Amino acid sequence: MKKILLLLAFGCLSLQVWSQDYDLEALEATFLKNNLRILAARYEIGQAEAKLAQERVWPNPSLSLDNVNLWSNSTVEEQPLLFGKFGKKQQFGLELEQLIETAGKRKKRVAIRQTELDAQAISFEELLWSLKYELRIAYYQLALSKQELRLLEESMESFTQLRDLYAKQAAKLHVSSAAYYRIQSELLSIEKEVFTLRSKEQEALGQLKVLTRMANLSITDLRFPKFQLKNLPKSYDHLLTLAKDQNFQIKLQERNLIKSEQEFQLEKANAKPDLTTSVAFERGGNIMQNFVGIGVKVDLPLFNRNKGNIKAAKNQVEQETAQKQYLEQELEVQIVHVYQELTRLEKLILSWDDQEAESGQDLLSKFRKQLTEHQITLLEYLDFAQAYQNAQQAKFGIQENYLQRYEELQFLLGSGTQGYEN
Repeated sequence: MKKILLLLAFGCLSLQVWSQDYDLEALEATFLKNNLRILAARYEIGQAEAKLAQERVWPNPSLSLDNVNLWSNSTVEEQPLLFGKFGKKQQFGLELEQLIETAGKRKKRVAIRQTELDAQAISFEELLWSLKYELRIAYYQLALSKQELRLLEESMESFTQLRDLYAKQAAKLHVSSAAYYRIQSELLSIEKEVFTLRSKEQEALGQLKVLTRMANLSITDLRFPKFQLKNLPKSYDHLLTLAKDQNFQIKLQERNLIKSEQEFQLEKANAKPDLTTSVAFERGGNIMQNFVGIGVKVDLPLFNRNKGNIKAAKNQVEQETAQKQYLEQELEVQIVHVYQELTRLEKLILSWDDQEAESGQDLLSKFRKQLTEHQITLLEYLDFAQAYQNAQQAKFGIQENYLQRYEELQFLLGSGTQGYEN
């Protein structure tokens, strides 16, 4: 007996360990840890950091060795020995050169790389939120499809019982065969809807599996909360201010504008020639036996003053400025549209809740009882059953649309979107 109790206890403990329910928060935590696209995007940030570090490095100096004689002739002038017995008839030259960039070119390139790193970080954040958006939409689809499936399965069970009842009655000629076929047709229609809905359910579940890298995830592992309306502000004015500061596309475009301005300044700096300094040592090649000299080399800007690149960079600044203004205008239109649609959906959902004085399922049960007692006709029952089912499916569809629009608003607002939920 004790062994049986121990086995039962161990079995219960194992079920608690291996079975886990995932709500939206748990799915997002797993997604952040496992998603391959996020892991790959982190490497892109690392690449941008490496390019920034590389840009900070000064150019290497160059060392050249020339005018080395491998043999000598009768006209050679003997030189003092360099070391040992070597160097009496040896001639060669050494030169060390270092490029010095003027007008702060290196600092300007470093600033451009820093802007590219900032843009890469914003792109990573945008990718993160876009994948979160996909995950939440798939989760909401599964939550509402589960309710709709329950509704259809209840209807399918009810019509299956009616079909069996009418099949017996039709065989005894108590009801017409047309009535039986009418119920059979309605049942087939419901079964088709169930099949379609299950296909969509599997598609959404597959998306969750890909995003979280949980191949064994099933619908039974998911926990869905009761539908609730979100806290929306009374007007969209504050949302517009938030969106202009936090929207990913706007922030990326601001970095593009900053980068174009930095590139414009770099092209202006490129019009100023760089300096190349040198230190040279020459043995036996001049009137001095061991000559050491310094030098400076500079390009003369007589023909190429980089005017074309400067003009192109200036035009790029104007283009990025116009693109930023366009994106801000487009974002404002999108925010207003989504907010107004959300408020309309919210009013519609609230009106439904106020009008539900009696459960439609209870009414459907009463109608079915009246049908079996021949108090109403089959057409009256079918009419009410279809109206009830359509109304419930419309309700689920509007709830799903509401949640999708809310997540769309969240994405448009960008990071820190919970700031307006007061």
